[in-house]
Amino acid sequence: MSVHKLKPPSPEEQVIREELTDCYHLAAKMGWTDSIFTHFTARVPGEEAFLINAFGLNFEEVTPANLVKVTLEGDVISPEGSFINKAGYTLHSAIHEARPEVNCILHTHTPHGVALSMLEDGLGVYSQHSCRFYQRIAYHEYSGILFDHSEKNRLITSLGDRDTLILRNHGLVTMGETIGDAFFVMYNLEHSARTQLMAMATGQKLTQITPDVAGYTSNQMNHSNHYVIDDLAWQAFRRWLTLDKNSLTSNK
Repeated sequence: MSVHKLKPPSPEEQVIREELTDCYHLAAKMGWTDSIFTHFTARVPGEEAFLINAFGLNFEEVTPANLVKVTLEGDVISPEGSFINKAGYTLHSAIHEARPEVNCILHTHTPHGVALSMLEDGLGVYSQHSCRFYQRIAYHEYSGILFDHSEKNRLITSLGDRDTLILRNHGLVTMGETIGDAFFVMYNLEHSARTQLMAMATGQKLTQITPDVAGYTSNQMNHSNHYVIDDLAWQAFRRWLTLDKNSLTSNK
């Protein structure tokens, strides 16, 4: 990967940098981290490039300034000398290239997400939260760490036109037109995984929501106005983060 000279971000890019930073900090606050090994990206407005965390940083250490801008071809634009997770580049660049409507991608290795990815039947329709994903999840078979760029075609074939991808024996991927959309989809997916596994742990038979009700509820949740609702939730999450920071400051 070659490195380009540093160029100040545009005002539009700066907004995305600040939002993506909040996304990382919220994920850390919610326990969605796996040391330095997972990654979120956001497309840079008007450029064939995206922003990703520098490899080696904790999510809490991500700032608008240290997010790495990388081209779809893998060239680091800024900050100079930055390194990114190679497997993360493979995953995110594949989706950003193939799905121009996707502006943000989140990938996690949470215990509940990885456990769900190990289940042969994957996510069931057992809760209201899980109805959002009825017939909307893609699965990708595990074939090792995503270092090989030839894996991109397999990933995109597995994903198709869906906005949620479960990487078998690996973890979860969500995406959206906005950072808030991708975050809220991950929130719902993580909630669905956690509650399903908790219910399965009781050893009792689980009650599956019927296909007609699941389909109806999915349509309600994925209606065109869901972007407005997702944005309301996203702004509430960001205020929660700000309130927490203000509380820490006031207690010093």
